[in-house]
Amino acid sequence: GPTENQLIVPKTTFGQATSLAQFFSDEPIDGILGLAFETIAVDQVVPPFINAIHQGLVDQPVFTVWMEHVGAQDNVYGGVYTYGGIDTTNCGPVIAYQALSS
Repeated sequence: GPTENQLIVPKTTFGQATSLAQFFSDEPIDGILGLAFETIAVDQVVPPFINAIHQGLVDQPVFTVWMEHVGAQDNVYGGVYTYGGIDTTNCGPVIAYQALSS
């Protein structure tokens, strides 16, 4: 929720979409946070999480995503992103790592 810890990344360039692909039109979303690779970023902008790693703002260069399907509801949290560590509250003890490359 809004009172929990937040990752604040100073000196971050953040782009705003001026149009979205049609498949987003019926999705109840209000934003997309760039977790992509620098090599595919528009104008070679450093994505926020990579910038946080470079600035030493996170303990580990990993993030955890936990999602819960709650249907189309307003003001109901449907998941948690944990930056710089493993979410041991919502995720079980078996962790699957996936090597990524751009």
